[in-house]
Amino acid sequence: MKKRHAQWLRANQHMRYMWIPHTDAIVVVTANPLPEGGKVPKQPGSYSDAEKTAAFQQLLQVTIRLRRLCGMQAEALVFLRMHRLIEVER
Repeated sequence: MKKRHAQWLRANQHMRYMWIPHTDAIVVVTANPLPEGGKVPKQPGSYSDAEKTAAFQQLLQVTIRLRRLCGMQAEALVFLRMHRLIEVER
């Protein structure tokens, strides 16, 4: 990310970094105006469908395991996990 910062600043009119809380992940968002009469270009996907949903799949698996182990409601387990009040062994 640091290596490409200057390049992104030169190439884009608007840019922002968004930190995802409780992670080491940062999302870089860029925006540029379309030329007069221009159409929005289609962006090729950088990630496969499996990669896009991997984090949600993992959370679902953890929730299912916890529910089986503890007999708690799934919503309560997700809340506890998200707020790092409980840890799950993998």
